Amino acid sequence: MINQDFEMKNSIHLFWFYWSVIIDMSAGTAAAGRIEDSKRAHFLQKNTAGAFIIVRAESKK
Repeated sequence: MINQDFEMKNSIHLFWFYWSVIIDMSAGTAAAGRIEDSKRAHFLQKNTAGAFIIVRAESKK
């Protein structure tokens, strides 16, 4: 049970790490004036769970 709880906290921590990276990247692309990327970033910000799944898929490649 303790191990399971630790894994849960670990995955939440990883999630926030990846999420902050996405936010940083989206801020950078928006600043660069890439409208398509900033649209996607806005979509990801509205769909947090979806973004997490996308990040997981990307990191496994």
